[in-house]
Amino acid sequence: MNPKILVKLFTPPQILVNYIKESMAIAHKNFWVTISASLIFTLLLSTTYFSMIFLVFAIAYERETQNMLLGYLSLPIVSYFVCGFIRFYLRVVRGLSVNFKILFAGHRRYFQILILLAAYYTVYILLFKIAFFIQDYDKIMQIRIILGLVLFFWTIARLIFAPFFVIDADYNAREAMKASFLMTSGKTFKTFSLLTVSILFIVGGLVFNIALSFVIYEVLFVLQSYSIYQIGIPIIIIGSSYPFTLIIIAFVVSYDINLKNKYSRRKHLITQAAVIVKRKLEDTHIFETVK
Repeated sequence: MNPKILVKLFTPPQILVNYIKESMAIAHKNFWVTISASLIFTLLLSTTYFSMIFLVFAIAYERETQNMLLGYLSLPIVSYFVCGFIRFYLRVVRGLSVNFKILFAGHRRYFQILILLAAYYTVYILLFKIAFFIQDYDKIMQIRIILGLVLFFWTIARLIFAPFFVIDADYNAREAMKASFLMTSGKTFKTFSLLTVSILFIVGGLVFNIALSFVIYEVLFVLQSYSIYQIGIPIIIIGSSYPFTLIIIAFVVSYDINLKNKYSRRKHLITQAAVIVKRKLEDTHIFETVK
C-alpha cells in the first residue's frame, strides 16, 4: 500500500486530537479572560434557572412538566446571554479585542437565536428526553425510541453551527439552519465526533465536580454545618467554566475551518496532523513493510 494512502487513513483521528489541543492552547493563552467569561455565563444561566423554579412550581405539580416548563420559560433569557457568549468567543478565537460588556450586549438577531434554541429544545424533548422512559415501552417502541435518539444526535450534529451563522453572518434562523446543514454535508462524522467528545467532557467534568463536592464535605468537617448542596452547587458552577471554555472554542475553531474563511486554521491543523501521523508510522517501520 502507498505510504501516502496510509497517512491519509490514519490522519483523521489525529486531526480531532489537534482540534482539542488547539482549543486548549487558545484557552490557556487567554486563560483568565476565557475562564472569567465562562464563569459569568455559567452563573447567569444558573441564576436564570434558579429564579424560574418558584414560578414553575406555582404553575405545575408534576415533575416532568416542571422540568419542561423550566426549559421553555428560561429560553428567552438564556438566548439573550447565548448571543453575547458566542460573540465573545468568536472574537477570542479569532484574536480580536474583547470586552466583558459583549456578554451582556445581546445581538440584533436575538429573536433568531431564540427560535433556534426553542427548536433545539423541542427536538430534545421529542427525541431525547423520552428515551429515559424506554423501559416502560414494548420492544418495537424501544427500537423506535433508539432510532429517534440517533436522529436527535444526527440533527444536532448537522445544525450545531446555526447559531454561529446568525451571530457571525447575520442570517435568520431558517437561513442559518440551511447553511449549517450544507456546511456539515460530508462532514457529519467529524462533527459528530467533536460533539461526542464535548458531551463526554461535560459529563466527565460534572462527575468530577460532584465527587469533589462529596470529598470536601466529608474531609473538611468544619463545612459539615452546611448542606451538600450549599457546598456542591458553587463547586459545580466554578468547575463547569473550563469545560464550557474548551467546547465553545473547539466549535468556533471548527466553524472557521469548515467555512474556510480568513480565520481558518485548517491548513495548519491538517498539515500538522499529517506530519505527526507520518512520524508515528515511520517509527513503527510500517513503510518498510509495505514496500
